[in-house]
Amino acid sequence: MGARETALNALIACRKNGAWSNGVLKEYVQRDRLDSRDAGLAAHLCYGVLQNRQKLDFYLKQLLTGKLKDLHPAARDILHLGLYQIYEMDKIPESAAVNESVGLAKKYCKKLRSAPGLVNAVLRSAVRGREELKAPRGWQEIYSHPQPLIDLLMKRNIPFRCPKRDFGLFSAKTTRDVVAFMEFLQDQKNVDAFRRICYKGGFYLDKKTVEIACKTVQMKGITFTQALREQAKAPRPPG
Repeated sequence: MGARETALNALIACRKNGAWSNGVLKEYVQRDRLDSRDAGLAAHLCYGVLQNRQKLDFYLKQLLTGKLKDLHPAARDILHLGLYQIYEMDKIPESAAVNESVGLAKKYCKKLRSAPGLVNAVLRSAVRGREELKAPRGWQEIYSHPQPLIDLLMKRNIPFRCPKRDFGLFSAKTTRDVVAFMEFLQDQKNVDAFRRICYKGGFYLDKKTVEIACKTVQMKGITFTQALREQAKAPRPPG
């Protein structure tokens, strides 16, 4: 089993069972015995699709001849994986993205005989027509955040440009949980409470991001929203 199939299994588990992406992905990487290179690709694909679902759906709506809501769920996951590779990953050959996705459709959409042909046609259209598709403009399509979260960010003047590679709180199961977390960050200066909710509360922030935020709050006496805002604005080291 390769990285793409492992990523697909994780996406399906997240969709069907409400699984946490970081936990289920780690489990599947171990189950499928991926080496470090394939494990990294699986993680890139899984988190990339989860963080960009609405953006990918925005493109799908332009590429499909039918309605998005009528698409087989597994076929939609596979198309998300294919589109993410084509539009968001420079080092993946387009032919590999298309062919591997067709192979996944044959295996995971057996009851839908038209799925492989559909996946092939849509992804080839994506390759040919990438310059003709409309670019996303709204916050939902650009950042793939749910509207209630966008409303909260705008109301509270919290920046949209969070460092997604590190700041993955938007992978939480429900919008209500995310909104509650954002409210928590707004006025919170309790380092122990912040660590607890990040590490044990189901919100994925990597350890480096958490500890930098804690140090900033302790040194400057600011809230975690302000500390994370500083991280979002800070220049990243090269590489």
